[in-house]
Amino acid sequence: MGKSSSIDRRHLAGQGWQVLDADTIKDYLLRDAIEQGVYTDLLSIDLADGHRLMPRELATLVHAESTKLLDIVTEICLSRGENLVLEGTFSWPGLGPRLLTDLAYAEYEKFTILDVEAPQHITRARALTRWWRGRQEALRGGDGFGGRFTPGFVIDALYTGDSEETVCARNARAAFDHPLAAELPIVELVVEHADGGDETWVKENGCRGLPAGSGRPTRPLTVPVSGAVAADRLLLVGKSAAVMDQEQLMQVTSSDCSEMTRTVSCSPDRSAPG
Repeated sequence: MGKSSSIDRRHLAGQGWQVLDADTIKDYLLRDAIEQGVYTDLLSIDLADGHRLMPRELATLVHAESTKLLDIVTEICLSRGENLVLEGTFSWPGLGPRLLTDLAYAEYEKFTILDVEAPQHITRARALTRWWRGRQEALRGGDGFGGRFTPGFVIDALYTGDSEETVCARNARAAFDHPLAAELPIVELVVEHADGGDETWVKENGCRGLPAGSGRPTRPLTVPVSGAVAADRLLLVGKSAAVMDQEQLMQVTSSDCSEMTRTVSCSPDRSAPG
């Protein structure tokens, strides 16, 4: 189950919320670069399936710029006191303290961290499938930008040692436990596991409540509040991205395309054009 499904299922975001996603910004940056002919040479390269490289397969090349723009847009939305859904990764440990500081300064009343966890092999398989499905849909006449490619080693970097817990999960927990959390009326941490063993923790003014199912209901604390500066803030963690040069990107994209092409040859996609 993905983050968007979790948001809908838990009713964490309402009508009129601003959804900020660096991947959307990447699309705009790629479109502008293509119009200016920046990636003409790369987009003329054929991969192992016999088809050209597609724009979203170059997404990692605009990662740094998209992150900077996302920070600017987030700052604008915070200054307006808007309800926000911020999709991204919690791979940087400094993100939690920065968000807690910014939210307290803007007089936000609630901060929900949604951490969607899955084992490493499942996360890699999902990323590869999403990319390949997007590529196949583009070949069938769908969105010509294709699927977004995430190199496997980028996902691997989010897992350390023998633990299935991600770096993102540890940073999310650290943000929830941070002393700055006391500056906000409500801070909530929701952790979803692939096996369905979900956990919910809530703090009110820095005081930790009991986890869901331990005798004290936590759900009433997640009801959205209203008002110009009484907004909710939802942070989604679990995505990954990286800065790569063109040569690295082409190597891993070509390798994965070759692997997927061999797999499809063994198990034909019946929905593909004949």
